[in-house]
Amino acid sequence: MSTDKNEELQQMMMTPEEFVNIQPAESRYKILFKSIFDVPADAYVNTVNCVGVMGAGIALEFKKRYPKMFEHYRAQCSTHAIRPGDCYCYYDDEHGIYLLGMAVKDDWRHWSTLEWIESSVKSLKLVLLENDIKSVNIPLVGGKNGRRGPYGKVMGFTPPPEREEIKALLEKDLKHFAGKFGIDINLCIPDEAPKKPVLTLDKFL
Repeated sequence: MSTDKNEELQQMMMTPEEFVNIQPAESRYKILFKSIFDVPADAYVNTVNCVGVMGAGIALEFKKRYPKMFEHYRAQCSTHAIRPGDCYCYYDDEHGIYLLGMAVKDDWRHWSTLEWIESSVKSLKLVLLENDIKSVNIPLVGGKNGRRGPYGKVMGFTPPPEREEIKALLEKDLKHFAGKFGIDINLCIPDEAPKKPVLTLDKFL
């Protein structure tokens, strides 16, 4: 068989993926050991409650950085416009970015719940698509303060998973989504950054 015939046969046997240079989903979904504020993006994600309080963790940092957003968020909570599992959306025209709030708690005094985390991820996807957001930085949703609050667990709901389970949940829900719609999603976990080795004089002796 001639060389031309061999090449023609090989082309006929190629899969669609071999004809088209498809962008792999994993290249769009990344884990970064940095603060969400250290990486430029179209949108930054906060985790919020539904009673208008931003008093600790990343929420407090959002409140300090974006006071206008906080006033709007608090007003939305006062009218019960934000419910558990929602994704609050505010466009900050001063900084030219979207500020999103995944409502993983009802009251800050209670823990987060698995159900609200899962629902807020679905709501986040809709907000990203509706606003044509092409890059977003998210924290480990419910991974730090999700199990904090003087009232403890929410009766009738599933407590939030451990950190590794949350990471797996986010990857499962967002990795394929990121690749399919061409959205860069960065899961930012600064407290898991590898620690730099401590130098001692022994190394130089």
